[in-house]
Parts: sequence; structure tokens; C-alpha cells
Amino acid sequence: MKLETLIREASKSYRPNRDNRRGKVLFATSISGNADAANLDRVLALGVALRGSEPAFLLCDSDLSACQIIKFGRVAPIELIQSEHTPRCGDCASHIESHFVPLGMPYWRLGLPIDSTLSQQIDSLDSISQIREFNVMDCQIGDHAYAATVRYFASTQLHQEAFAIEIAKRYLKSAARGFYSALSVFDNWNPDVVVAHHGIYVPQGPIVQAARLRGIRVLTWTPSYRRGTFIFSEGDSYHHTMLEEPSESWANTDYPVQIQSAVDEYMTRRERGEDDWITFSDSRPSENQGNVKERSPNFVLALTSVTWDAEVHYQARAFRSMRDWLAATVAFYQQNKELRLVIRIHPAELTSPNRSREPMHEYLEQLGTAYCSNIEVVGPESKESTYDLIRSAQGVVVFNTKAGIEAAYREKPVVVAGEAWIKHKGFTIDVDDSEEYWSALSELHRMGSLSPERVQLAKRYATHFFFSRMVRLNLFSHEGWPAPAHIESLFDGSLDPNLLEVLKAVECGGTPCSRVW
Repeated sequence: MKLETLIREASKSYRPNRDNRRGKVLFATSISGNADAANLDRVLALGVALRGSEPAFLLCDSDLSACQIIKFGRVAPIELIQSEHTPRCGDCASHIESHFVPLGMPYWRLGLPIDSTLSQQIDSLDSISQIREFNVMDCQIGDHAYAATVRYFASTQLHQEAFAIEIAKRYLKSAARGFYSALSVFDNWNPDVVVAHHGIYVPQGPIVQAARLRGIRVLTWTPSYRRGTFIFSEGDSYHHTMLEEPSESWANTDYPVQIQSAVDEYMTRRERGEDDWITFSDSRPSENQGNVKERSPNFVLALTSVTWDAEVHYQARAFRSMRDWLAATVAFYQQNKELRLVIRIHPAELTSPNRSREPMHEYLEQLGTAYCSNIEVVGPESKESTYDLIRSAQGVVVFNTKAGIEAAYREKPVVVAGEAWIKHKGFTIDVDDSEEYWSALSELHRMGSLSPERVQLAKRYATHFFFSRMVRLNLFSHEGWPAPAHIESLFDGSLDPNLLEVLKAVECGGTPCSRVW
């Protein structure tokens, strides 16, 4: 049975539950035109409803002047600033009627206008830094407006964009509207928990901030790499919680041998882009020998990421940005010409639906890499496999790419210079300033493989990340999943124990992990 058909069948069993013995759950779907958000939130809402909770939705019905769903490639800046609402608003409005109204569940709109004083205050801002630092009620909604603006332009170089300040102000007003609309719903309906897609950007980030301000429990989620899986995090966006996750939650876990074998198989298949529904590379390791360049193995590999992704404030960074990190890296090798560096630019610069407008190869040319015989740049268009490069490298340096997990899994020493999730997990070399970073680069060229103890930790974390934190839900894993004889069995754990774990986390708290893989 297809997912949409199953949701419609399940909705026939829904009856408003006023005793809400398991509490009130607000699904802050917001952008109903986002298929991932609409589908998972509706499934979870039906699940908690049939188990005794009272669900409701918070949706945008052409209420915001800018949001996460719009991108430079589809909506030009001049088109956006000349529109009262975004040109994509019709998508969400139609989805409310077709996907949410038939459920029969209540929903609120992000329709509370901001007052004229606040609007004028935002209009008076004249720099990106002022917009980013803007806060209301001690909640820095400006950080989410900035991150959303960077995501829209697909570039951190906003000073080069003619309409950047105008666009950022639209995002900031939308952030404020989402924030105060959420507060109004919270104060009038008093939910026990807010479930939010992503937890950053606009409007989800300010909604999460409003929930935390009111002391309301928060559960965020995002689709993850493996097909049919999602990452959930309690309390804040996974962008932050994955950094803060205590090692005790995975480092001492003895995973069954069959799970370790499944991880090994997955990591091999992942190199070919199999078993994933999020992948950015079309290269295949060693399948086309013409794409593999012969190199001596005494080089360090630097792996970039796309600059626009999740550009929110982090407390601890050795460098302010990935560009600063690359500049420091190149400077080190310009002064140490006997050492070799290969920089692999992330293929997602070209293959992501939100194609980067900040090409790193242009920035690296400005740094003079073309004149350094000991520095090689592998562009995003290259068919050479990143995994082949990792295998050949002496060590790996990353800013925040998750490829660092896979490099450590393959027993390579990894230096972390940014907010990569493997930082402070016990198997990487972590740095807090540029001086430490240069020392770490020198050390990396003298190191061999990781110690057995660090290899064991790296493999446990990979298992934890890819198979425990990524929660597979059968409804999203198998197209045409057979319809249950009784719709209630869909949510009681008998057909999908992982879905039951997620529903329990919504109802009672905690971060759900996989029970079955």
C-alpha cells in the first residue's frame, strides 16, 4: 500500500480525543509543501492520536514573506522582494487542503502579524551582522534568519549579493512572525511537546526557540542518509545535540556481531550510493580506473562541505568559517612544501538540489593553490571517488563534513577543525585554535593508522550513527508496504518496533534510537 493511501486509511480511525491522557502534541510542520515534513508528521500524529494523545498542527498558509522552501535557483531575489508572499506559497496552501484538512485534526496558522514597532525596528537594520544578532525576548531569531538567507543564496558571501539585506530582513520578519505565532498557540493551547522538522532556519528555528522559552519539551527530526531513516533529537536541533551527545550513549555498547557485519556491508554499499536516499556523489570507487589518479600515499586529504548548510552559530570553533579553515590549511602547506595536500571539494556543490553559488575552487585559486606544486585540488565535478582518496591518504582533515566518520571508520587519523559530530568522541584529533591546528597537521604526517583502541571507538560510533541514531521506519523504507489487517497494529510495535519507539519518545520524552535495524 502506498504511503498516502495508508495515511488516508489510518485517518478513518481517528476520533478527537479530548481526555488526551497522553498529553497534547503540536506538530510544527510549518512548511506543508515539504513532502518529508508533511508525510512523517501526519504518520506520527495519527499514531499518537490512536494511542491516546491529542495532536494538532502548526502550518504556514501563505503567512510568511520568506521561508526555508524557497531557493535562489527557483525564485530570483528581485521576484521575491517584489512579492507580498513567496512565489511558492501556493504549494503549501494546496497541501493543507489536500493533506491535512482530510485528517480532521485541528491546526493553527503562522498568521499572527508582528506589531508595527518591531517591523520598523527590523526595517531600520542596515547590515547583515545586525540582522544576525537580532533577538526578541532573549531568543536570537536573527541567527536563524541569517542561516536561512545563506541557504537561500547558497553562499556565505552575502556582501556580494545585491539584495542580501532586503532578503535577510524578509527572513527576519518571517522569523519574528513564526516566533510570536508559536507563542500565541503555546499560551492558548498549552501543548506538552512540540515536534519540529530540522529545528533551524525559518520558521522552524524560531518555533523551537519559542517552545524552549515556554519550557515545552521539543523533539526535532530530519531525514537521514540510509533509505527510510530519520534522525531524532530531544531538546534542540540535531545540528547541536549530535555535538553534545555523551560518549557513554554508545562507546560502551557491545553491538551484536550481525549488526557489525551489517554496518560493514552498508559502508561498502554506501561507496556505490546504494541503500541511501540522500547521496551527493555519482562516482563509483575503482569501477573506472581512468578516474583514479596515481599518487604516492604520503599526502593528507582535506574534505570540504557546502558552505551554506546549517550556517548557525556554534560556541566552539577553531575557525570562524570553512573559508578561514581552508586559508589556514593552504598557508601551512605553502610554508611546508615538503608535505603534500590533496583538497577534495564536496561533489554536493554541483549535485545538491540547492547548487552552491560559492565555488570553493575559485576561492582556492585566490589563495594561490595553482602555484603550489605540493597542493592538489580535486574539483566537485571529478569522478574520482572520495573513498579511494580516503583509502590512499595518510590522514584526513575536516571542518564539519560527516565524511570524517567514514574516514575514521576506515582507520584513518582525522583532524577536526570545526563542528563535525565526531569531535570530542575520543578517536579524532580535535583543535580549538589555529596554533593547535598547525601542530595537528604536522603530527598527522608522522602518524600511521589509528590505534586499535581508537579504531574500535570509531567503528562503534559509526554503528551508533548509521544504525542506531538513524531510525528506519518501514512505512518509508518499502514502497508498497503491505497494509495491516488492523490499522492499530501499525502503531503498537508489532509491525514496526522502531515506529513505536518514536511514538513513545513523542509521548514521554527521550531521543529514539533503532530497536531493529
